Amino acid sequence: MTSAPAPSLLGWFRTALGQPQAVFHIKLRGNILHVLCETPEPLDQATVLLKLVRSLLDTQHYYALRRFYPHIYQLYLYSRSGAATEPQWTAPLYLNRLERHLAQLVLESQDGKELQASQLLLEDYSQTHGDLVNGGNDSSQAIVLSNLSLARRGDLEAIAWYLSETLSSLDVGVWVSIKAIPGKARLHRSSLMGHPLSSPMPHGRHLDDQSDAQTAMPRLWILCEAAYSPDPALIARPTAERLRLLGLNQFKDAVILLQVRGESKPDWSLRIESDPSGGNAAGVGTLG
Repeated sequence: MTSAPAPSLLGWFRTALGQPQAVFHIKLRGNILHVLCETPEPLDQATVLLKLVRSLLDTQHYYALRRFYPHIYQLYLYSRSGAATEPQWTAPLYLNRLERHLAQLVLESQDGKELQASQLLLEDYSQTHGDLVNGGNDSSQAIVLSNLSLARRGDLEAIAWYLSETLSSLDVGVWVSIKAIPGKARLHRSSLMGHPLSSPMPHGRHLDDQSDAQTAMPRLWILCEAAYSPDPALIARPTAERLRLLGLNQFKDAVILLQVRGESKPDWSLRIESDPSGGNAAGVGTLG
């Protein structure tokens, strides 16, 4: 893990976790921030996570972290103590489900007053997401189901989280937005499963407004950022497959734009259909 974060960021984590003497190693991979906390003695997982989640639920503390990492959707905390070479425990935190994390942690603490407050949080959560699976002891699984359900409904942050689960492993960050399609659009399409990928579109080309008339629908825009320019197939294949599984019928299609970190313009872009022609293979093609 990278071990040279800004001193003010180290101070933020020491305060948030209540560990003033801890040594932190921090690495950003895509939209996931990995944080290794090293201490002389083992840390109690529930206690530390409760402090961290409460800090993140505080608006001032939350945006202090966002100043350093404005596009993270998930934080992985690792705890290692003494001379151990491997972490004693790891815990994922989904930043768009912090209230669910807090409720679960307080329930596990078995504190009477905190228990009552957490029950109210869970009731509010269930009313908002009544179709989700909230039972069981695996809070991470419940949160995954929550994010998946929201992604299927077209929630942009949840879609970005869903895609980042795959793209972050490639060290690619992802952001999602919606834009209307101006005029009409034409898709030069090829099947990911049966044909080679089309060549990426050079940045600056525009949609062809002379194609067959189609009903206007919103388009999903997926901006990816990486330290290098990967092969379009490396990004397009897993993205197309995961989008197809969501069944996002509320969008006409999606466009992926890959931008190298530090550059002002995308390096290439591709259009994706989540369910081309009703077939089983995700489609991808150039804009043009």
